[in-house]
Amino acid sequence: MTPAAAIAALDRQIASHGEPVTLRRIGTPDTTFDVSAFVRRATVDPIVPGGDAAQAGTTVVLSPTGLTMTPTRGDQADIAGRRVNIEEVETVRMGATVVRWNLKVSG
Repeated sequence: MTPAAAIAALDRQIASHGEPVTLRRIGTPDTTFDVSAFVRRATVDPIVPGGDAAQAGTTVVLSPTGLTMTPTRGDQADIAGRRVNIEEVETVRMGATVVRWNLKVSG
């Protein structure tokens, strides 16, 4: 599979099953970018006392298509009316081409 084919497949899946997310970088000026993404909400084991899904984190999968900012740790995202902090960024590449970002968010 080529990088272009991998990105196209991800774009099709996000278009069919994704949800709106606003990426936010605080600065002068603040930068926001509206995208669609896969959002996989964390689940916690109900047997564990004090388990909190917000602390377990949520994974957000982004396509590089049309994204003009590279997400970084410390950025924020608005997901379903909730502001979250980007804690970890995994850049997935095929060769030298970025084909997706996996973000771990919390908050």
